[in-house]
Amino acid sequence: MRESRSMYCVVGALALGLSGGCAEALDIGRALSISPRVSGAVPGRTADLSSGDSVVADESISTAAAGEAHLRFLDATDLAIGPSSTVKLDRFVFDPSGKAKNFVLDATKGVFRFITGTSVHEAYQILTPAAVIGVRGTRFSFIVAGNRLNLTVNEGSVVVCPRDLGPASCLVVEAGESVMATPDRPVTLFTPPPLAVPPPQQPGNLPTPGGFGPPGIRLPRDGTPPLLGPPVRRHGANHTGRPHGLRSRRTGHPWLERRR
Repeated sequence: MRESRSMYCVVGALALGLSGGCAEALDIGRALSISPRVSGAVPGRTADLSSGDSVVADESISTAAAGEAHLRFLDATDLAIGPSSTVKLDRFVFDPSGKAKNFVLDATKGVFRFITGTSVHEAYQILTPAAVIGVRGTRFSFIVAGNRLNLTVNEGSVVVCPRDLGPASCLVVEAGESVMATPDRPVTLFTPPPLAVPPPQQPGNLPTPGGFGPPGIRLPRDGTPPLLGPPVRRHGANHTGRPHGLRSRRTGHPWLERRR
């Protein structure tokens, strides 16, 4: 367990200008599982996060190069965080029944899987450097690498809106589809590349510190997630047809594939 939950509470309350009822006001969920090392930071303090610890509003969660975290929020929303990832639990407002009126995450880098809980869909929003993700009740995974977002919807649908473009650039992404987004360009549909697992007893294809050997997907040594494959067709907000052959549930990332 982190070394001083009460200290987190006091620091968070001071930062947010709150007084009294600190734990009840700030606790928004709990870490169901942590492996092997994950940190949580609030203004003025950083500490390791352990399974069973609560998480609070305005806390930034960061995973190590081999770290993973599974968070469950008060409304039963699940967020899985992959290696070398950072996300801020930005703005949260829950009613007495535990449903969110405001549920905002700010994912700055890494790989994530998100499953909505019992709150209304309009409450959810995920910010990334490339785009804003609106949730319509769903299960999806996404990768944030610099100013690029790759997203695959497994169930339901999401809305992806590039940050520097107007509402007309937003795209509804349906189950089985994958997209790439950057801040200043229309959202593009992708077919994720197959995850090539190197066959055994072929030394040239054994896993290496930098990731899978050729022809598989390689994870850079700095832990930056790989991106999805080449675009198959640009798909803007005013395009009503759906390209064929895009219903792939592969994500293009080994960590996500293990959790399908």
